[in-house]
Amino acid sequence: VALARALVNRPRVLLLDEPLGALDLKLRERMQVELKAIQQQVGITFVYVTHDQGEALTMADRVAVFAEGRIEQIGSPTDVYEHPASPFVAGFVGVSNVIDGVAAAALGASAAFSIRPEKIRVLPNGVAPDADLIVAVGHVREMLYLGASTRTHVALASGGELVVIEQNVDQPVRHQPDEPVRLAWRASHMQMFAARP
Repeated sequence: VALARALVNRPRVLLLDEPLGALDLKLRERMQVELKAIQQQVGITFVYVTHDQGEALTMADRVAVFAEGRIEQIGSPTDVYEHPASPFVAGFVGVSNVIDGVAAAALGASAAFSIRPEKIRVLPNGVAPDADLIVAVGHVREMLYLGASTRTHVALASGGELVVIEQNVDQPVRHQPDEPVRLAWRASHMQMFAARP
């Protein structure tokens, strides 16, 4: 009803401030689809404020990420997720590993970088990695079963920690605490960050 009242005057821009915040997950997901369809039908620009990063990626044509009143990055949902402009954006939008200092240097990086957990693979024992992969060794610190996927926290031998997300396709992923593992990813999946002045 509130949306209908706002749209009846045909505004040029409509501000929606956390419109789905009070809804449960299933209803919120259905309303995201409905709101997006309404916006496309009426052709009015919606400025949609949300702290739910998944909702922002789902709803938006363009995303602006703010930190302490300053714009950190503006871009398409794909650009903001795949190519975060700063460590803050990488950590705020979705789950990301931000590696800096000694841990970054040990992995051959000249600066801080981020890599998304779903881009990292756990190499099976006895399998040699492809030559174009970056490989890190460590041990399993913690595992979280999330239903469709499993999130594994790996303490790196070089220092720092990486989070890995693996899909539970045929059966749930199972690693044991303190199990030694090798992680691998492509350099093209790393987002490098320049030092801030």
